[in-house]
Amino acid sequence: MPEPPEVQTCAEALHRWTLGRRVLACDVVDPRSVRASRSDRPSHGSVQAADTLRGLVSGQAPGALERHGKRLLWRWPRGSLLLHLGMTGKWTRHATPFARVRLRLDDG
Repeated sequence: MPEPPEVQTCAEALHRWTLGRRVLACDVVDPRSVRASRSDRPSHGSVQAADTLRGLVSGQAPGALERHGKRLLWRWPRGSLLLHLGMTGKWTRHATPFARVRLRLDDG
């Protein structure tokens, strides 16, 4: 499981990659990874929560990221996201076959 230094590194990378950008599209590959409430159970993921996520980020410029232990709080104009990297999770700048959620930014 990523430890706080790795989570902080992830926050800094997300901030760097998204600063001054706008999200053109949000592709939720695995709806089980998106939950409407704070839960670590995959069974709590839902298509409705994925739709809410798309509505929250689409067309928006991301805001500040704050690390809270092993979680990240990512502020957006329409609300906030609580991110957890899970056991081996990470955010990458390029698409991977293991992606659960993809954000397409206005810079490609």
